[in-house]
Amino acid sequence: MGITWSYYALNALYNTLDYVEENFGKATLNKLKKSVKHINAMLPKQPFAGQIEQLLEDSPIQFRSILVSEINRIVYRVTENEIIVVDFWDMRRDPDFLAKRISNY
Repeated sequence: MGITWSYYALNALYNTLDYVEENFGKATLNKLKKSVKHINAMLPKQPFAGQIEQLLEDSPIQFRSILVSEINRIVYRVTENEIIVVDFWDMRRDPDFLAKRISNY
């Protein structure tokens, strides 16, 4: 089973990595990158490792999420053939905004 990152997820990830590097330095950046790489490698082997995303439980599509750091999570869905990462959430943001962004997916 493969893993695909959506445009929104990649954009959010890259923006977060840039922000972390500028504001917290290389050590924190490397820690976050290591965590993302670990989850990216683990999900194809354990696609249901993340919990069902409560903010999106009313959606006809089941979304799951998994913590990357204290403030970030990867939101994804599992299909027959692949895992689709739909967003990289900063949990400090408005949950309604995040849910609305994914509901359009």
